[in-house]
Amino acid sequence: FIESLKVDMPEVFRPRQRTPLRPSGPPLPVNGERGTAASPNMTPLPIHGERRPEGQERGIALPFQGGTIFLATETGSRSTVVEEDGGIRLFLAEDESTVPHEFVREWYLKKAWEQLAASSQRWSTAMGLKYRNLRVKDQKSLWGSCTSDGDLNFNWRLILAPPPILEYVVVHELAHLRELNHSKRFWSVVAAWCPDYQQRRGWLRKNEKDLRWDPARLDL
Repeated sequence: FIESLKVDMPEVFRPRQRTPLRPSGPPLPVNGERGTAASPNMTPLPIHGERRPEGQERGIALPFQGGTIFLATETGSRSTVVEEDGGIRLFLAEDESTVPHEFVREWYLKKAWEQLAASSQRWSTAMGLKYRNLRVKDQKSLWGSCTSDGDLNFNWRLILAPPPILEYVVVHELAHLRELNHSKRFWSVVAAWCPDYQQRRGWLRKNEKDLRWDPARLDL
């Protein structure tokens, strides 16, 4: 009987496709080819930490990839963060002892790792370079660093910036694998793969204060 239903109503039994999490605003495409990376949106970052207007589901605005997603909270059988269209939902167990914003921080670290690992792999292949290890940290001042042993370190808050800004920092740190300095030769390597790096670097400096956002500020 079930098999016949699958034939007669395939749309019912077709696996549901998960909608990717996207912040509000237009997408910012980035290509892993020399000189073709998209320029960042130079508009200021939106204000975050505000709740949704009345009439919408209660939630808190969060920064994500240069746009905004929303956080909703509710009680669950166990504490976890679930992605959904337009944002994330934080389920908290009634006996949970961990501070709620720590779950949000861990989610950000996870998303930052995913994006930075994928970007580093893509750009290192394109640039013909090889790094040893990649770490995502809660750094206070640096956006990224590269050691003489070939280890890459990145600030998780890069996931708050538009994707082209994250891509620039990745290219910047990978370029140190060839020139472990900030000489003219180093900047020539960066410019070869990210011709508008000065614009991206300027955007990062201009918006640095807003990117130093911390989930601990959330009123949960």
